[in-house]
Amino acid sequence: MIEAVGGWVLNHASNLAGLVVLAAAMGVFWHKKVKPVVDIITAQLRPNGGGSLLDKVNRIDPNHEEARGHWKTLEMADETLSQSLREINVRLARGERRFSRIEDKLDLPEEPPS
Repeated sequence: MIEAVGGWVLNHASNLAGLVVLAAAMGVFWHKKVKPVVDIITAQLRPNGGGSLLDKVNRIDPNHEEARGHWKTLEMADETLSQSLREINVRLARGERRFSRIEDKLDLPEEPPS
């Protein structure tokens, strides 16, 4: 029985040595190549007071919401202006020259020159 185990070990010693070398190479590769990258990614995903990627994304989000609010305000102002222009065009088409709501703001002559 001991001879059988010893024979098996001798027959597979090169395979075992290859596995040990492969495991050692994988460990070296992990520590020299993969672990530094994982550490960098982990550091960027952990808030650190302003320098990490997560901090920068968190700063962008409120600015984005504020910009969306400004955009909505501009859209409403644009719609109001468009409505006023439509009203002016309708009144001009009817031949009106003065607009009571805005006549103080406009510098139009009383009558067009002949």
